[in-house]
Amino acid sequence: MKFTSAQVFREALKDQCIKNGYDIDFIWKENTRITTKCKKKGCNWRIHASPIINNKTFQIKTIKGNHTCSRTYDNSLAKTKYLAKRMKDAIRDNPNIPIDQLKNIIMRKCKVDVSRWKVMRAKKEVIDAFREVNVFQYKKIWGYCETVRAKNPG
Repeated sequence: MKFTSAQVFREALKDQCIKNGYDIDFIWKENTRITTKCKKKGCNWRIHASPIINNKTFQIKTIKGNHTCSRTYDNSLAKTKYLAKRMKDAIRDNPNIPIDQLKNIIMRKCKVDVSRWKVMRAKKEVIDAFREVNVFQYKKIWGYCETVRAKNPG
């Protein structure tokens, strides 16, 4: 399988691992190569990916073993940014949505159990991003007003 960059591969790997309930450790995490292994003791699953020579794509080179471990709902890969990305639509539709309801949405969507604090931080990150966009748009309104006054002096 080929990816456009190491970052895209990392994100795809994290998404798949969270979705399937596997917790992984990054052994090497560079732009030149990425190797990960399963965190559970006794599971011998590993994956290695690196860039293709004379090409800008990133490719999986080896996958060793199968996951012999059971699903985990307490996944360390489910960080605040990941959760914010998954909750963005729910928060945009209802900015006053309760934290417990967001936590249930995450459990249903991602099948991962996270703390209320992590959900609150993710919600704050999403709301701050929306506010940042609004501030940027409101800054443009003064230039628009000047243009209207110049073009339509009446």
